[in-house]
Amino acid sequence: MRQPVRSGRARIPAEWRHAIMLPWYRRAAIIAVAGAATREAAADVLAGHLPMVSVPEPGPDLDFGPEDVPDPDDDGGPDPAAVLEDSGHAEDTESARRIARALGSFRSGKGTRELLTARAINPTQPAVYAWRRAAPGEYVYRLWPNGDCRAAAVFGQEQVPARSGHVRPRLTARRYT
Repeated sequence: MRQPVRSGRARIPAEWRHAIMLPWYRRAAIIAVAGAATREAAADVLAGHLPMVSVPEPGPDLDFGPEDVPDPDDDGGPDPAAVLEDSGHAEDTESARRIARALGSFRSGKGTRELLTARAINPTQPAVYAWRRAAPGEYVYRLWPNGDCRAAAVFGQEQVPARSGHVRPRLTARRYT
């Protein structure tokens, strides 16, 4: 059975670049979304984890169309989207969809298999992980919905015997505690 983890190389939002120590000249990194078996589920998880985008304040230069008129059949309960807009923030769903399109379930990003083997990623819990490249000494960061970013794992290397009698390096991962 396939793990519900979608991963791949995608463009990183500017707010995440500093958190995962991505150099200024790089725009992409490997992202893994756990707990998302479909592209739509991955977009939902990413929308919850992406940094909030500021919404412009309504003013005389902004026009509001008929879709902004309140619905008379509404039960009067607070609308989550309206609460976000009242606070001056909204979810960045367009960036979430763009990143989710770049993630694949069959061709996973480099290092995803090693992270699943080391149990550094819980495949059933919705979460977002990001790393620069799968190489020894590189850290894997878990991105939290509040914008916090913490190291979750680190890649390493071990020597394994090959069929020819020589040893070859193999990428490994271990949990970062």
